[in-house]
Amino acid sequence: MADKRYYWLKLKEDFFQDEAIEWLEEQENGKEYCLFYLKLCLKSLKDDGKLIRTVGNLLIPYSTEKLAEATRTKADTVMVAMQVLQRIGLVEILDDGAIKMLKLQDMVGSESTAAARMRKMRDGKKRNDVTPMLQKPCNNVAKTVTAEIRDKSIENRDKSKEIRESNLIVIWEQNISPITPVIAEELEQLKKDYGLPIVLEAIKVACKRGKRNIAYVGGVARNMFTEGWSEEKQQKPKQEYKNPFDAAFGGESGGNDNKE
Repeated sequence: MADKRYYWLKLKEDFFQDEAIEWLEEQENGKEYCLFYLKLCLKSLKDDGKLIRTVGNLLIPYSTEKLAEATRTKADTVMVAMQVLQRIGLVEILDDGAIKMLKLQDMVGSESTAAARMRKMRDGKKRNDVTPMLQKPCNNVAKTVTAEIRDKSIENRDKSKEIRESNLIVIWEQNISPITPVIAEELEQLKKDYGLPIVLEAIKVACKRGKRNIAYVGGVARNMFTEGWSEEKQQKPKQEYKNPFDAAFGGESGGNDNKE
C-alpha cells in the first residue's frame, strides 16, 4: 500500500508585504480576493500548482460557478478576482484551460507518512543518546566528544564524495522524467530518510522495471533501507529488492507508469 503524502502551504513572514499581495489587499474587496487566492493555492498543492477538473479521461476547465463552489466564494467575487490575479501575475490560464498558480512552487511543503515516522524515530534516538552522555564522568565525556568530532569528519568527507560523484536531479531526469519542484522536494526528503546511495539505486531499479514515478522509487528505497542495503553489499551477488506495490498486485507489471 502506498504511503499517504501530506502537503501544506508555506508562507514567508513577509508574504503580506509582497508588492502584488499589498496591491491586491488595497483593492475594493481586496481581502476577499486574497483569501480566494490562498484557497486556490491550497487546492492546487498536490498537482504542482495546476487546477483542472478530471472526469474519466476528460480534462475540464473550472467554470466561475465551480470555482465559487470549491472555494465557498461568491461567483461575482470569483469572476473579478480571477481577472485581477491574472493581471498581477499570480495566476495564468493555460491552453488547455487549466489554472496555473505561478508562484506556488516556492510555497509548497510535503511529507509522506513514512518520512514522518522516520523523523520521529530520529528525534527519539537523538533524545535517548543525550541521556547516557550526561551521566558519564568528565573524562569519558572528553573521549566521547573526540570520537564524535572524528566521526563527523568522516561523515562530512563521505557526503562531499557523494556530492562529487552524483547529482540526484540529473540521475532522475536521465532515468525517469523531467524534474518538477514537487518531485525535487520529495527526492530531497527521500535522500534525508534513506541516504543518497539508496535513492540512486532505487531510481535504477524503478527505471529497469519501467515504473517511472516517485511513489515507486520511494517504496523501493524504503524496502532497501529496511533490509539493510549498502554499497558494500552491492558488490556481492545482486539481490532483487521488491516494491510493496508489486506484492499488492501479484508481481511486477510490464507497463510504463509515467505518473508523478
